[in-house]
Amino acid sequence: MFTHMGWPLCWTAAWIVLAVTAAFSETIWQLISRKPGIFGLIAVVLVWGAWPLLAPNSGDTGLQYDHRSLDTLVPLALLPVALILRFRPQWLESKSYCLESLVAALLIAQSIWQMSTAVHWCQDVVRMRQILASHSGIVPVHSTVLAADGMEGRDLRRDAMGGRFDWTWPSLSLALAPDPNIRSFICSEVFLSPRIRERFWYPYDPLAPKTLPDLRHYGVNYKDYFAAMNSAAAAAK
Repeated sequence: MFTHMGWPLCWTAAWIVLAVTAAFSETIWQLISRKPGIFGLIAVVLVWGAWPLLAPNSGDTGLQYDHRSLDTLVPLALLPVALILRFRPQWLESKSYCLESLVAALLIAQSIWQMSTAVHWCQDVVRMRQILASHSGIVPVHSTVLAADGMEGRDLRRDAMGGRFDWTWPSLSLALAPDPNIRSFICSEVFLSPRIRERFWYPYDPLAPKTLPDLRHYGVNYKDYFAAMNSAAAAAK
């Protein structure tokens, strides 16, 4: 986890170090609490939070999946603070303003980052729907603009703790399809390899029509997709 920290975790760790240092060093606190220091921190927070929009191809959603377990560490890390406030509040009394200010800035930066990634995700969804609407049959992901923008992220780092996400492309294609008349599925070239499909789990196989989920209750049908696959098979003969 800490050998592939990624942008949000690196900045969060650096900010925590800054907060602790400023709390115990009057020199550091005076330096960052003056106007130049405040403007500098504001610039850092804005760049930190807006980075998914400033560098859209640097994202890795797989890292966010791996780092979800860190959420459980937050209350554990705050436990010593709670004990100090309960039994020795005077230890933090003189440092409360410093810590509160920097923690508030941390929450603002994280919130901006979440909003930026939400905007980026919406842009990815629009691109994906355009691809699904303009293609028929199987669409290899590396032939599209989605391959490099981090929507899945596993091709960026193959030793990810959470495994590969190649199998999710067909599910995303189905969930985000612009029309209930399914025409195409975006698939990873890795997933299309028979050797990979034999070894790894996947919910269904777009190359095996009988495994596709029955969603007629929701108005979803695969007639156009089947026709495209039959045409491709006939052309290959």
